[in-house]
Amino acid sequence: IDRFKSQPASFAELTEHLLEAQRQPGFDDLTPVVILSEDEVRWDHVVNGWNAAVRAGCKNLVFGRPQSP
Repeated sequence: IDRFKSQPASFAELTEHLLEAQRQPGFDDLTPVVILSEDEVRWDHVVNGWNAAVRAGCKNLVFGRPQSP
């Protein structure tokens, strides 16, 4: 998660991080959440990230691809 002090260590923590982000000024459940993954990341991890965002009530979810260096 960009712009936050710590990184979640589990998908449950990711849900909590996203809920906390929604409570920050300028953020809410419509704040875009872009899920980026490298090609070698297992698909089930990507889906679990998506599901964590859904559990947090995020309503503006998209998949993206990291930019090449």
